[in-house]
Amino acid sequence: MFVSGSDIYTAGYEYGNGGIFIAKVWRNEMLLYNLTDGAKNAGAESLYVSDTDIYVAGFERSENNLNVAKLWKNGEAIDLSDGQNTSTAHAVFVYEKDVYVAGKDGKKAKVWKNEKVLYELNSGSRSASAYGLFVK
Repeated sequence: MFVSGSDIYTAGYEYGNGGIFIAKVWRNEMLLYNLTDGAKNAGAESLYVSDTDIYVAGFERSENNLNVAKLWKNGEAIDLSDGQNTSTAHAVFVYEKDVYVAGKDGKKAKVWKNEKVLYELNSGSRSASAYGLFVK
């Protein structure tokens, strides 16, 4: 959830026809838009509003049946991972026009900055994930 002025934004997913989860964004309890078309399972985990831009972190299932970490900007999807491992973007934060995302790719907890890996927070010998971040 994110509050901007008098607007309350929420991101999540809804169980669609055919048993597929559809990632969505709501503003003030009304559906603003679907992030995915319902062809593959997807979820929205976090959102951030900066000026007129809406950023959403989440995942969408790939053709090889693995989750791919995604960042959506105003509904347009950007892959953060290559789909070789199950990955999810759990949190997004915008600071001075830079977009930071926290999540996991395979067994590694990661932080992305402007769509590129900024940090790998663990070695990958054991599974880990990052669920939040704040930039100051």
